[in-house]
Amino acid sequence: MSFNTMHQKLEAGSYKSLKQFQDDFDLLIRNALTYYPITSPLRAKALKLQKIGLKLIQRQFEAIGLGDLDEEDVEGEENEDNLQLYEEVIYYYY
Repeated sequence: MSFNTMHQKLEAGSYKSLKQFQDDFDLLIRNALTYYPITSPLRAKALKLQKIGLKLIQRQFEAIGLGDLDEEDVEGEENEDNLQLYEEVIYYYY
């Protein structure tokens, strides 16, 4: 997973739920943490992005009434707020 792939999926309207976006975000972070050694500045940036991204995603889960990142998002819960969240997370380092 990459920011470019997430951006393409965003532009194509491929994300049908917040959960789908979260899954790709989680994969992006896992890949970075697996690939970059502990001493890498890019690993530190990935950890910072994870912290910020998860806060933004959690805020959106609460806004749509799910309350917890572990709960399943409702398919078709696409709305303007979700799109703004996606853009905030993707463009943070893009």
